[in-house]
Amino acid sequence: MDLDKVNKIIWTIIGTVFLFVILLSVGGTVWGLLSFRRHHPDGIEAQPGKDAGKERSYVLKTVYEMPLLTEGSDLFVVPVSLKKVSRDEDTGLYGSSRARGSSSWDSSSYSKVDYMGYNYFNGPCHNLLFIDKKSGKTEKLLNERAYIGAVFFPEKKSQPEEKSRPTFILLKIGKVDTNGDGTINDKDALAGYLVGLDGKNLTQITPSGSNMSSWRYDQDSKKLFVQVVDDTDGDKKFTEEDRERILVVDTEKPGMGQELVPAAIKKEINKVIQW
Repeated sequence: MDLDKVNKIIWTIIGTVFLFVILLSVGGTVWGLLSFRRHHPDGIEAQPGKDAGKERSYVLKTVYEMPLLTEGSDLFVVPVSLKKVSRDEDTGLYGSSRARGSSSWDSSSYSKVDYMGYNYFNGPCHNLLFIDKKSGKTEKLLNERAYIGAVFFPEKKSQPEEKSRPTFILLKIGKVDTNGDGTINDKDALAGYLVGLDGKNLTQITPSGSNMSSWRYDQDSKKLFVQVVDDTDGDKKFTEEDRERILVVDTEKPGMGQELVPAAIKKEINKVIQW
């Protein structure tokens, strides 16, 4: 057989296998997202009881996730989420046909550093419980309805032996239905917050009405850099057309972040690079 024909057949087979693997991977991702949407509500109602009397095909069940183990802390952190339990149309009874897997560590999909995190792909949560490892004493983080889109912890995956660790947890929390659709979720403004490993001193670090997008932590200076998106055009959405800013936060004295680049410097830069 001609060598060129043999090579062509081999590369055709390789290409077919490669395409099959890609399709299988994409299909698995899509199925996972559809399954997640089917079994979990798209956020939390901004006003409890708003849909009272309205018949649903499901009820909501409070789920206490497996503890997130934070090295260097005396506490377990337990996310509290919601799950849809569907109603069987024939029997009228409620039951879950597909249980959700337990939460697991995952790195941030929108951060350039490899810190541990509990993010949307494991499911948003609506509160956190801090449980003492020895006494079992339990405290909740929030006393109000909220959407916690992401929780990031101090342990770095690539350097588990590192002795110097930050003493905070970074969260993305939405407390207000900023787009007015009746639900607090990832389509609303999620502000950045810091809280101690003991679950105390919850501090907002980005402005309300702006959406926290990405972040980076400098362990030497103890400075946290957070990128936020402002709804510049007032359409109650966060898009590429909206203004982005980088804020810097002193994690040893947490408070509202300050702009990293002064406005005067921004004007000078625009004169140089824009036309």
